[in-house]
Amino acid sequence: MTELEIAAHLLQAVPNDFYCDACLASAVQVSAAATDAIAAMLAQRSDFERREASCVGCGRTTVTIAYVPVKCARCSQTIDDVDLVIERGERFHRQCWQILQSLSRIADSRQMARLSQELIRGSRDRLKSRERP
Repeated sequence: MTELEIAAHLLQAVPNDFYCDACLASAVQVSAAATDAIAAMLAQRSDFERREASCVGCGRTTVTIAYVPVKCARCSQTIDDVDLVIERGERFHRQCWQILQSLSRIADSRQMARLSQELIRGSRDRLKSRERP
């Protein structure tokens, strides 16, 4: 397992807990410079957040990193980077987004069917009124 994977697993074990580079370096047993590079790589992923916060390990307020699970707006389950779809500012599983799109199409289709029925009814009524002298 690489140092990057070890750091990711450690942070994933404690979601939403922010750790500074020094505390993460101590946990992973690497240098502070290596930890800075590891944190920078993790911060590029959608499920890790790097920002100034109070470190859970030492209490200092500094630049920290944490695993912040990305949850689906439809089902509230965590989303892997591979399955992530961002639409209209919301995050979805690919299959949840497809379900929502299908439901939208079904609703649109039903509305068009109702409107069509109303137009047909109106046309029939007009034809009946013309037939009566």
